[in-house]
Amino acid sequence: MGTDKAVGTCSLGAMLNLGSQEGKVLIGGRLCTLRKQRGFSQGDLETATGLMRSYISRVERGHTVPSIETLERLAAALGVPLYQLFYEGEEPPSTPHLTYRPTLEELANEPGGRRQKPAP
Repeated sequence: MGTDKAVGTCSLGAMLNLGSQEGKVLIGGRLCTLRKQRGFSQGDLETATGLMRSYISRVERGHTVPSIETLERLAAALGVPLYQLFYEGEEPPSTPHLTYRPTLEELANEPGGRRQKPAP
């Protein structure tokens, strides 16, 4: 992978690093940018993901909306966490408006041990 075929242009959205348009996430441009940064061609992604190059092109141009499973395959092939297809930072974005949920480890370490199931 990482052929020189990756040189070229991405869509206007990718060149401007647009993140959203009218509330829609433009992942095609982000996908194109990440692919080019890693020196991958669309053919390289085709080989790594099993997705057709024409499909990858349609995603990059915003002509089709990939499923979560497809996004996971693309992220894995690019060697990035899934959130980076939606966000440019190195760390996951903050989520100040989400309700705090304890982790399984925190629940397991609560005083009193396991929670008891109510009797039927």
